[in-house]
Amino acid sequence: MGINSETAAFLCEARRGGASFRHVLTLGRQNLNTGRAMLEALARANGVDGAALSSFGDYCEPFFEAFLGAECVDSVDNSDYEGATFTHDMNQPVPASFEQRYDAVVDGGTLEHIFNFPVALANCIQMVRTGGRVFIFTPANNQLGHGFYQFSPELFYRTLSREHGFDVERMLAVQFRYSGTEHGALAGHYRVIDPAAVGSRITLVNSRPVTLMVQAVKREHLADPFARAPQQSDYSQAWKAEEGGDAPVPPRTVLGKLRSPARLAKRLLPEAVGARLRNEFDRLFVHSFRNRDFYTRVD
Repeated sequence: MGINSETAAFLCEARRGGASFRHVLTLGRQNLNTGRAMLEALARANGVDGAALSSFGDYCEPFFEAFLGAECVDSVDNSDYEGATFTHDMNQPVPASFEQRYDAVVDGGTLEHIFNFPVALANCIQMVRTGGRVFIFTPANNQLGHGFYQFSPELFYRTLSREHGFDVERMLAVQFRYSGTEHGALAGHYRVIDPAAVGSRITLVNSRPVTLMVQAVKREHLADPFARAPQQSDYSQAWKAEEGGDAPVPPRTVLGKLRSPARLAKRLLPEAVGARLRNEFDRLFVHSFRNRDFYTRVD
């Protein structure tokens, strides 16, 4: 668990965009896994006095105070072995006294380790104030065995939706060089589109660890945010169409145009050759960051 160079920059951008970090809660006491050179660059970019860096230690509280204007940084963990402010098992609902208590709740890599994920996410939702934000930095691909789970974009677009009192403001995917995400990312971040907007699953098959970085704003406080369970969007659209409803029509995307020649090749060539070409096309253009219908590179 920790704030690395990529997530530190993401949080700084959120503050420049108006997000408040006055009263922050982190899930687990987060390490500060950001190199000195990156911190110095972030300090210059965000008008932070570089002298403040001399007080930084292993944990993230000084970063939140110096870079994000935090007045109070609390942490919650199942144990106090790292000196968390509060001990609570996030598999269980938090006490009512914690509801709407924080301007920002930050998960730097904890939710994937909590078995009862829906309860843990609902806790995050309940603890943030209306108008506040939840930040989630979590494994998406190629960290098998790291925790209980790896997560898809669909999950957060559906759970942090207007129906549940939220809007996703930003979702980026970033590739890291090694399994330890503190060792640096590959160039390029990718904005991830909502699957409901394209009427398709947002897929990725790659060979590097990928982290999702999610920023969602709370629009409304609900007594039970998941009273109505989220449903995967492609199934919801299929059910609606079957029932005679007006399911959204996916736009004719670049991907759709590219797939037409692949389908034609499959019909005209011997079955084994056509199938291989289609699979290679999918590998290179559908289930990859080359797929601009799903992922848009941002600097």
